[in-house]
Amino acid sequence: MPTRIRKELLVILFAFFSAKCLMAQTSEKAGWIFLSHSQKLTKNWSYMMDVQLRSSPEFKFFQNILLRPGLLYNITDKQSAGIGYTYFATWDYNESPRAFEPENRIFEQYIVELEFGRLMLNNRFRLEQRFIQKKDESVFTQRFRHQLQAKIRLNADIAFTKGWYLNLQNELFLNIQHKEKLNNSLVDQNRPYAGIGYRFPKKIETELGYYHRRQLKKDSWKNDPVIQFMLISNL
Repeated sequence: MPTRIRKELLVILFAFFSAKCLMAQTSEKAGWIFLSHSQKLTKNWSYMMDVQLRSSPEFKFFQNILLRPGLLYNITDKQSAGIGYTYFATWDYNESPRAFEPENRIFEQYIVELEFGRLMLNNRFRLEQRFIQKKDESVFTQRFRHQLQAKIRLNADIAFTKGWYLNLQNELFLNIQHKEKLNNSLVDQNRPYAGIGYRFPKKIETELGYYHRRQLKKDSWKNDPVIQFMLISNL
């Protein structure tokens, strides 16, 4: 591996594990399954669809489902802009009767990719308009998300048509409107992540990774170690 790439990889690893070590030790384990598909419609237009299933803390029951379709415009082969809709549902079996909180979101996003040898950087900026249905009220807020992802090809070929890769990323969530209706904080959550994946021919990837989701709940931080399995297709 070139010296330049090794240095960049060490910087990313240091940032990831430094952020993790600063987190509180209290935690509740969970598991997520994430399916993501995108497909070209024309030279410039494509669509995307994300489906995610999440367990409750300590794997006690099924808690969340996320459905996220979207339409993307490919500005260049390294830049895209998109708009879409997200349905996010939460069930809480610890309450009697069982609590259910649906959330509807509209999102706008911009993605720019950079490539340096075996290192691929992906910057995603996403703005969300959130319509949350709580027990006693309906809440509208806006949230900004920034995800920085670094994929390092391990034994993959130059064109990255297949082979093993390492995925390191972090995503920061900021409440930019009506934060007082949630946790009254600008910072909503932070998600450092590390995963190992394999890309099959025709741009199909499987990935197993670890999130440490740190989320502010009212007056205290909630820390959730999350194991995630991903299946990704990009046709």
